[in-house]
Amino acid sequence: MAKVSLQDVSLAYYGQNGATEAVQNVSINIEEREFVALVGPSGCGKSSVLSMVAGLVRPTSGKIFLDGEEVTKPSSKIGYMLQQDHLFRQMQI
Repeated sequence: MAKVSLQDVSLAYYGQNGATEAVQNVSINIEEREFVALVGPSGCGKSSVLSMVAGLVRPTSGKIFLDGEEVTKPSSKIGYMLQQDHLFRQMQI
């Protein structure tokens, strides 16, 4: 069983100008102790995928599993650091 599994995951953001597809039909299995990197240009959906795996954002379609359990909300099993530390501006150098 995969440690993390994305099954046909898509994510759309909805705004005043309609829907924007951020992620479309991503499927991947990541095994325990496997090292995986998400690489791509700005705006291609890397952070959106991480937010879905962390349970911070629900996919528009598809399913995400962590240790065989569907990710439906944030879990203490997953944590990640955003590109910028927005919480502690006074601690930036």
